[in-house]
Amino acid sequence: MDRLELMEQFVRIAESRSLSGAARAQGCGEPTVSKHLTRLEEALGARLVLRGAHGVRLTEVGERYLTACKRLLGELRDVEESLTDLRRTLSGSLRLLLPVTLGEVYLTRVVLEFQRQHPALRVELVLADGWADLAAAGADLAVRVGAVLDPSVVAKSLGGYRSVLVASPAYLDAAGAPATPQDLATHEYLRFGRTQEESLSSPEGPTSLRVQGALSFNNSLAVKTAALAGAGIGRVARWLVEEELLAGHLREVLPGVAPPPVPVFATYLPSHFPTEKVRGMIRCFAQSLPRLPGWIPPAELSASLGGAQEVPPPPS
Repeated sequence: MDRLELMEQFVRIAESRSLSGAARAQGCGEPTVSKHLTRLEEALGARLVLRGAHGVRLTEVGERYLTACKRLLGELRDVEESLTDLRRTLSGSLRLLLPVTLGEVYLTRVVLEFQRQHPALRVELVLADGWADLAAAGADLAVRVGAVLDPSVVAKSLGGYRSVLVASPAYLDAAGAPATPQDLATHEYLRFGRTQEESLSSPEGPTSLRVQGALSFNNSLAVKTAALAGAGIGRVARWLVEEELLAGHLREVLPGVAPPPVPVFATYLPSHFPTEKVRGMIRCFAQSLPRLPGWIPPAELSASLGGAQEVPPPPS
């Protein structure tokens, strides 16, 4: 057996938690599975499982190797799948979790087009912010805004987006436009949540400011509405306010000064290799999202974040 076959057999052992279960799944004898496991452990120079009367238990090294195997085998299947007919008919059901604002404003249209291309596919959309448990939600795929720090899911980067500081012309005419980031402390700032700190990046480098305001929100659409109404200065995704900026209904405040880019990921459970409908939906998202104003491709995102991926998830 080659290394890939040994890795696949190890995944079967780990998932069934027994050598006999893996043997039945593969259609061979338990001694054969045991011999192959020993060969893999010898090649790695590490014990992967602890064998007992009631089955096997993964060692710490085994747990880490299992995660690596699933990722590598999944990537290999992705490559193999991309060489087949990608336009074959997809069917069955697909349950998606999407962030509220990005889902409502843009991703829903992407999903509608995907379903039109595959009319035999039944799609269920659930729009909700936060970090829902994919298994508990029965979801095949979730799009998550912000860093994914959950080791129980596979996360594929879709890129990220830039935010801008905006205010209405009426507000700026009345209160004056800030000339420096520090001037924001004297303005009505449309805050996310209860925080009074805002992290900003500028040509001079990153800075953290204490801001104040009578209003706070947990949704970008609400911030946009408040800014249009002249309630203050707020940060909003560029793609969400591009039309208002071009029409003059909003003005960008302190151009070049904004919060760090926000990463966006497609996530799914690693317990099973993703189906073609999941892979197809991820490809569709990856091809469509770069059309949004201010979108950053995955290859450029790490540099834009200064190498930091652990960005707290903002409201969508």
